[in-house]
Amino acid sequence: MSAGVQETKEIVVFAVALANFLAENAGKTPIALLPKIGEVVSLLQLMPRAIAGADKALAEIVDGFSQGEKEEIFVEIVKVKCSSAPVEQVIEAGLKAAVALTDLIAVLRGKSAA
Repeated sequence: MSAGVQETKEIVVFAVALANFLAENAGKTPIALLPKIGEVVSLLQLMPRAIAGADKALAEIVDGFSQGEKEEIFVEIVKVKCSSAPVEQVIEAGLKAAVALTDLIAVLRGKSAA
């Protein structure tokens, strides 16, 4: 596994898990979300590692992936994907979300976005 692949998996898994949560719970009131607090905690547990490796993930996304690396990402996404959307589409959208998150993190940290 090349440098950055683990970080890419972490930020893509975080982006997909966050999107799943948002899609499933859009429009619910805060009171209705109380039973989902465990899911929120799970997301919060994914976040630090995803954000910490954002720079390495972006570099890896730009460089591209080998077939083996694509398969590793595929396996991780299958674990968190809840919708009926094709996994390949979820991975592509997850990678785009990872790039957007990385850019936003860079801006918030006072660095220029990629």
